[in-house]
Amino acid sequence: MSFCGVISDNLIGATIKGYYFYILSEIFLLKITTASWGAAIMEDTFGGGQHGIYFISYATMATIAFILVALAQYKRKKSENIPINMNILKIIGGIAMAMWTSAALTSATYTTSPTNTAIAAFCVGVIFSIFVAWQLGKVVRKMTEDEKTIRELSTTCSLTTLWNRRVFQETIATEVTRSRRHGHPLSILFLGVEGIGIINGKHGYESGDKVLRDVAAMLINSTRENDRVCRYSGTKIAIILPDTNLADAEMFANRLREKIAAHKFEAANNDIVSATVSIGVADYSKSNSTDASITYAAYDALQSAQEIGPNTVRCYNKIDSPSHDNSKGTYASLPAKLEISIPVIDMGHDKIYSYIQKINEAEKNKDTGAVEMCFAALVKHIKIHFQKEELGLKACGYDNLQAHIGEHRKLEEDILSINWDMLQHPEIFHRERLKDLRPFLLGWFNKHIADFDMSYKDVLNGSPAAIKAMEEYDAAGHKKTTAA
Repeated sequence: MSFCGVISDNLIGATIKGYYFYILSEIFLLKITTASWGAAIMEDTFGGGQHGIYFISYATMATIAFILVALAQYKRKKSENIPINMNILKIIGGIAMAMWTSAALTSATYTTSPTNTAIAAFCVGVIFSIFVAWQLGKVVRKMTEDEKTIRELSTTCSLTTLWNRRVFQETIATEVTRSRRHGHPLSILFLGVEGIGIINGKHGYESGDKVLRDVAAMLINSTRENDRVCRYSGTKIAIILPDTNLADAEMFANRLREKIAAHKFEAANNDIVSATVSIGVADYSKSNSTDASITYAAYDALQSAQEIGPNTVRCYNKIDSPSHDNSKGTYASLPAKLEISIPVIDMGHDKIYSYIQKINEAEKNKDTGAVEMCFAALVKHIKIHFQKEELGLKACGYDNLQAHIGEHRKLEEDILSINWDMLQHPEIFHRERLKDLRPFLLGWFNKHIADFDMSYKDVLNGSPAAIKAMEEYDAAGHKKTTAA
């Protein structure tokens, strides 16, 4: 076997075993063999004589070592599945680049030949370009990894690994638009995991977290790839079911309920515990045609299910929805003195009152998630109601239309400003401003009806065409209409 072959075999064997100390001694022997012809190359080709011997020797030595170590690392990974040690390859590769660069610079320094100088400059340029490309590649890879990590942190729940509320809001808005455009069915499930408080009290918070994670895993395994399972808040989980009607969604909800109730969960101390879920179900319909309204409907159905008892499924339908017929007393109703006596208008006002009442109930229960959701639904409905009202006023030729529109825009700005504060500074808002929210909203809304809406009462009542236009607007699913 040749001298170089012996060195190569020893290098590979030493690297596979992880003994990098032996590599250095073998490379030192390789340096001696390259020193003699290194001088000749430097003298005859590049110039520089003895000044370049060591640089050429070390550069050649490091280059061959890099190849042999890389081959050894690859063999080790293939045979023992041990990851390639990139640090040792970077060190040896860096030494090789430094030595070749030094050899080129030495040649340029100790020769007067323009050709040799140009060759040296070319070598330095190539080596420098490789180094810059290598570093840029590292930066790009790091940026890509960081972007992926940030995206995961901003879209997933760290405890359950479910999608978070932000993804829920983005997805439901997209799916509602898709359903409105193509007529595809869409349903939402809101699940409240029950028994976590008891588990926390008896077995500790780690056990409660573990059960919540297990429930989340069961939900992921039970849903389709295009479904979205999101942790909405606390122990509440939302599931978006595209292309699923209300009846199928209710059947699916009952299967989930039974599956979770029958499951034996393990606490952190390996004790067996149980948990149940109550589920609210709602679907996209004419009465729930916006992302806020369908979300509110599913959440409201969940609250109704939990009032009935644990381990219950409840669907939201027209019987549960706010309407002008409020005989059940479930929702706040419009004071008689503020009725316009136009059903399509009064029903919209009733619904605004019902949202304000729901906000008040959620505030009493200290359910901040429900407050935010009901307020978002209120904002959506106010905008829809104002558009409908402006459409009717335009159809009847109302004289003060522009002033009324201006008042609407001002009220929308006020309500959006409150919503912005709630979302941007939730802790401060819920601590300092929430208790005053309901009185403010009622005062604001009552004043608007008394000062502005009462003024068009007789005009609208005398225009059947305007009333019909507003009713058709409702029936069409609240398509956006701009009043000029």
